[in-house]
Amino acid sequence: MAEEKGKPKASKTNGADQERAADTVAAEEAPVEAPSDEEAGDPGDWQARYIRLAADMDNFRKRTERELASRHEAGLARAVMEFLPVLDSLDRSLESAPAGQDEAWRTGVEKIHQQFLEALTRIGVQPISAEGGSALDPRIHEVLATQPSTDIEAEKILQTFQVGYTLNERLLRPAKVIVAVAPPDNQSQE
Repeated sequence: MAEEKGKPKASKTNGADQERAADTVAAEEAPVEAPSDEEAGDPGDWQARYIRLAADMDNFRKRTERELASRHEAGLARAVMEFLPVLDSLDRSLESAPAGQDEAWRTGVEKIHQQFLEALTRIGVQPISAEGGSALDPRIHEVLATQPSTDIEAEKILQTFQVGYTLNERLLRPAKVIVAVAPPDNQSQE
C-alpha cells in the first residue's frame, strides 16, 4: 500500500498509552504553585535546615577525606612491609661479606642499598635509631635479650639485631635490640 503524501502515519499505540502521554504533557505544562504559608513554615526554619544540611555535607566530606587518607596510608604501609625483608637481606649481605670479597661487588651492593633507602625516604619511611649506647624506648624498640656489659650503661642499647622503621612518624616495625644490664656481682655477700 502506498502512503499518501501529507497524511500522518497511523500510530500503533493503544488508547491507554495515549491518555497517559496526554496526562504527562498536561502535568508538565501545569503551573507550579507556591506552597501555602502553612506548608512553607517559618523562613528561619528553612534557613536553619539549610545550615544544618550544609554542616552535615561538610562533615561528610571531611570524614571521607580522612578515611581515604587512612586507607592510602594503610596500603602504603602494607607495601613497604613487603619490601623490608629485602632491605634486611641487603643489610645482612653487606655485614657478612668477607674482607677479601671483590670490591666491585661490595660497592655495587652498597649503592643498591643506598638507592633503596633513598626511595623509602622519599615516601616517608625512616629507620629507627638504635645505636649502641642510646636510650631504650619501649614504644619503638623491642628487646630480644639482655646481656651483661661493663662498657655500656645498664638499660641502654648494646646491639641492634634488626633495624626498625616508621612511616610518616607511625611505627611500621620496632627495632629489635639487645639491651645491656649490669654485670652480676661476683662477691659473696656476708
